[in-house]
Amino acid sequence: MKKLSLFLGFAFMACMTFGQNTATVSEIGIDNTAYVNQHGAENDARVNQLGANNDASITQVGAMSNAAVSDHYKSSLFGLLTGTRGITQVGIGNTGSISQINGFTHLVEAGPEAGMGQYGIGNYATIAQTHNNAWMQEYAWVKQEGIKNVSSQTQSSPNVFSHVWQLGAGNIALTQQSGDDGNKASILQQGIKNTATQTQVGKSNLSNLNQQGYGTTSGIYQFANENVTNLNQTGFKLKATISQLGDENVVNLNQTGGIVTIDQLGNRNVVRGLQTVPDEWASFAGSTLDVWQIGDGNTLDLQSASPGAIVNVAQDGMSNKAVVIQN
Repeated sequence: MKKLSLFLGFAFMACMTFGQNTATVSEIGIDNTAYVNQHGAENDARVNQLGANNDASITQVGAMSNAAVSDHYKSSLFGLLTGTRGITQVGIGNTGSISQINGFTHLVEAGPEAGMGQYGIGNYATIAQTHNNAWMQEYAWVKQEGIKNVSSQTQSSPNVFSHVWQLGAGNIALTQQSGDDGNKASILQQGIKNTATQTQVGKSNLSNLNQQGYGTTSGIYQFANENVTNLNQTGFKLKATISQLGDENVVNLNQTGGIVTIDQLGNRNVVRGLQTVPDEWASFAGSTLDVWQIGDGNTLDLQSASPGAIVNVAQDGMSNKAVVIQN
């Protein structure tokens, strides 16, 4: 296909010292390609594309890389991308990729940030981050609006943050985190027939999943101890699977109009309603709940407020407790 491209602006500034590189690319048209490769410290890359079948790729090797948003987004659950940093794509069939690698072992104040915003149909966002310093923190942000968009985030370090926000239909969000501990993954999906999968390897991880709409499917998988899953699903024909392998894991559940399957293998695990008010019970209003706990000292506290709901509980071990109230 003949490339139709209007190249509005390209600015590239690189200082002669080791660090503080900046790259900015803006493109409008079809089949555009933008590649940015930066090596060093304190990198900053921005790519903006408007059109169809565009391809944007940012590769950063070094500490304190920045292909994302400003500092105040670090404390926000779902940061609104400004479109001025990272990759912003508007159109159909666009692909965005950000890869950040830190090879430094000395202490730094902050880790790499990656942000991406895609608006349209059939777009694909990929973010991969890794570093070898436990004192650094990675931040990955993706916001997608439209139909059949895909977000894939892979983080291979401890103390990382992953946030995905998708609005539309047929969207897919995949998050995979591996590291020692303390990772946090959040996915918010609003729309029809969306799919979300979160996988965390390590202890003391937090998984937040919020799905609103119709026909959504989710899977959360945590491997190690002291992990927490907060699942909040609101809508119709919802389906969720939660698997936790380890000790002292917790599932906080709030779902309406769907099916939930929970498997916990280990000791002193807990399944309970997602409490909005301290010391008050929250209700499970889905149609079917299957809970399987294998180990000692596990606890199930849940109230079903859905008439005709089916709750199946299986506990295998010693000193387990199950309380299910159906109204």
